[in-house]
Amino acid sequence: ARATAAIMPQDLAITSDGAAWVVGNFTGSATFGETTLVSVGSEDIFVALLSKDGRWLRAFRAGGVSLDRVFGLGLDPGGDLWLVGTFYSTCTFGTTSLAAAGTGPDAFVARVSPDGTWRWAIRVGGVGVDEGRAIAVDGTNGAFVGGYFQDNAAFGTRTVNSAGTEDAFVARV
Repeated sequence: ARATAAIMPQDLAITSDGAAWVVGNFTGSATFGETTLVSVGSEDIFVALLSKDGRWLRAFRAGGVSLDRVFGLGLDPGGDLWLVGTFYSTCTFGTTSLAAAGTGPDAFVARVSPDGTWRWAIRVGGVGVDEGRAIAVDGTNGAFVGGYFQDNAAFGTRTVNSAGTEDAFVARV
């Protein structure tokens, strides 16, 4: 991969045939084989597939006009990729746009097929800083995500309150 600005890989997962999915963040433009991605914000998310012989096979992006970062990647038995990270303001995953609850970042969990079709994305958080940092996909079409939050954070219909400045969370999606 090459970039006109910066490429920052964050995590990877190995497929059953020895290829590697790589996720990370980039600024400006980033080229993976014959695919060039262009950031629409200060930092966007990339997902790229590297063959076992070192060729970039495909790449796609997500993001918005502000800072968007992916930190964790999980691969489910059907080949879908599950991502966890953080975003400011708004972030778009295919046709799904998420809006942050406050002025700080919110966490996200997103699922994408190997061909780059974003299946869904959800927001986690509240008015403080909320970051998704780790993900572990289970064999029952779900995942556990971990990260931290400030003040309070909404997980679907449940809201939790911080006991201090920042608290950790683990949630099942």
